[in-house]
Amino acid sequence: MPKVDFIIIFLVFVTFLAIFQLTPSPDTLIPEERIETAISDVLGSEIKYDPAEVYGIVVKVVELLNEGQSRRIKYLITAYFFVWLILILYLFRLKQQYTRLHKQIQQFENSSDQIQPK
Repeated sequence: MPKVDFIIIFLVFVTFLAIFQLTPSPDTLIPEERIETAISDVLGSEIKYDPAEVYGIVVKVVELLNEGQSRRIKYLITAYFFVWLILILYLFRLKQQYTRLHKQIQQFENSSDQIQPK
């Protein structure tokens, strides 16, 4: 593989890693009213509960779910990147083979021009 191709692949890989590490993970924002409505729907109006305590529990659960979602998104992005990396490497290999075959065809044509028919 020519040095230029290797340098391009390396720079793309480093750029992807830098962007991947510097990009903040997305947060799922749920409005406070929606959380309170969901709590009252689940617990009902007959059960006595401390709204602040239940709200704190729900917020912690949402944070845990966000953390898990961020991890899954990072795995998905990493897998997507590696698929593209493999595709790029394959295309570079095809380019090499094409160049090599083209040179061989040129050599055959040149050698056939030099041969005199009897």
